[in-house]
Amino acid sequence: MKLDIARQKLLALGLAQHEIAALPQEPEGSLRRQAVRSPISGRVVERKVDLGTAVGRDNLETELFVIVDLDRVWVELAISPADLPAIKEGQPVSISTRAVTEKAEGKIVFISPLLDKEPRSARVVAEIANGDGVWRPGSFVTATIAIEQQAAPSVIPTSAIQTIDNEKIVFVRTPEGFEKRQLGLGRDDGRFVEVVTGLRSGEVIAATNTFPLKAQLLKALAEE
Repeated sequence: MKLDIARQKLLALGLAQHEIAALPQEPEGSLRRQAVRSPISGRVVERKVDLGTAVGRDNLETELFVIVDLDRVWVELAISPADLPAIKEGQPVSISTRAVTEKAEGKIVFISPLLDKEPRSARVVAEIANGDGVWRPGSFVTATIAIEQQAAPSVIPTSAIQTIDNEKIVFVRTPEGFEKRQLGLGRDDGRFVEVVTGLRSGEVIAATNTFPLKAQLLKALAEE
């Protein structure tokens, strides 16, 4: 029974079965050391103790390090009671902030059934991917929640649109490169805009890095 209890304690400390089986052959000096294994993958963001600090019993510190996994992060949103009926779990959310140029796409994973007394708002949580570590917990962000969907025959990303002489244009790929094309635009949700006129189905446009194309066009127009 004592052997089983000792084995269970070692398993709780993170040792594998083969490591426990090999302990009788280990030198006594190595038994004074204990490997502390992280329960999750991530980064160490805080150290609770210093070298030589006693830990683990008699009201001593039991936390050694704080480790966080930032591959996916939660975004806490404050939703007013008037807007709450339109919010549902699973709805898509677009997250942006001044410090980051790109936007993050996520979805709502939690809606609190209670209202905060002081601001009179509900806590809503959205989850976004953060594999590159751009989004840092503690940052202030702005969230756009899609509460209604409308079909559009043709849409393009807003990043593809440039303005020249008060005209909205895109750059369409041709065998010779790119050519300017004036557009008639419709509805806009901040990420995509409806194309009413100016593009045909199947045409390829420049969706990003359009500023160099605009600069080349303006230079050519200035030289004419």
